[in-house]
Amino acid sequence: MEPIVGAGRVQQWLYPIFDGTDRACFGRDGTCRARFTDYRRAATSGQIGRGEGPLDSGFLSIRVGDVLWLYAGNEIGVVGRAIVRELTGRPEPWVTFTLDRAVSRVLALDPVPASLARRHLTGPTDRPLDLAAHPELPEGFHWWIDHLDERDQQRLAPLGVRSIRQALVRQPTLLDDRTTGALVRTLRTRDLALGVPAASTGASVVACDDRVVVVARVVPGSKAIVPRQVLASTGILAWYARSLALHDHGLRLEPSVWFAFKSPPPADLLHFLEERHDSVSWTDGERMEFGPRTKQWWPLTAVRLGGDRDGWAPASRTEGSDTTRGHAEVEPPAVKPLPRGSWATSGEAMETVGVATEDAGNGESAAADGKLRAIGP
Repeated sequence: MEPIVGAGRVQQWLYPIFDGTDRACFGRDGTCRARFTDYRRAATSGQIGRGEGPLDSGFLSIRVGDVLWLYAGNEIGVVGRAIVRELTGRPEPWVTFTLDRAVSRVLALDPVPASLARRHLTGPTDRPLDLAAHPELPEGFHWWIDHLDERDQQRLAPLGVRSIRQALVRQPTLLDDRTTGALVRTLRTRDLALGVPAASTGASVVACDDRVVVVARVVPGSKAIVPRQVLASTGILAWYARSLALHDHGLRLEPSVWFAFKSPPPADLLHFLEERHDSVSWTDGERMEFGPRTKQWWPLTAVRLGGDRDGWAPASRTEGSDTTRGHAEVEPPAVKPLPRGSWATSGEAMETVGVATEDAGNGESAAADGKLRAIGP
């Protein structure tokens, strides 16, 4: 779907959704709440095709044919693309738009993380934002849609791992698990290619660039059984990470293991894993929280959406130390109560089986309190 070309220049906007206002999307079936998980299912299955909502700002500037990049809040990011079809001013400024189904399917499955979009913006993201002053953002969104999977495949091919979008072709619901979704968005912000390994490896996700390969496992279950599950898998995952790093691909990769929990892990288990130089995270709603050392090892990248980086390198975990690459030794803070809220990270044409997780689909959390309505044909 191409924007309508009229007399004026087509503008592009960041348009927030799921923020507790009356924004909505329409389609063929039923009624559902405006949670990201609901929107993703509806967008990937083609059940929604148009939407509407208020204009908190921009009413005098937005025109029919303008492009709206649908923004699902600071915990998720950009999840769709739409074209403005109608504008009304009474009883309040209102916009009606048509979803670009193909593009929105890609972004619903693999959103542009909010942190990558926000690094170019200085104002609030709770109202429509004109992107005319930030042309690199729409360009980056298009690159994300059209070229990111190609780069993922190129990086993952030497490891013999299929990309996450290739995997999602057969089973798109496997990213419905909120911990897996948060983990994927977190690794995306580190400019890592994402892949899905064979289930026999015990890993949920493989991520890599030209310097590091990460083997990540989503850990389900209660606190009573989590330590046994994790301890039983540490050696297997470490061996798999090492085998990928030493694969005959001509690269010098640093192997890394990452455990993503559905809730904060026991403090002694967190201590143990980070002392082994394993990364640890857990979900709080749609957010990903981090162990204190993990937060230091994996700072946010300065990734450009066009695929280039501003000199960022993942932190190096040398044997027996907590030294970040290019910096003096850093002593991690002592773990007291587990940190909460400490650090948030945050189409049809892109057929992308999801991540092999256990207990998938449990504990979904609303991104906000708006409504996502589906009506009529």
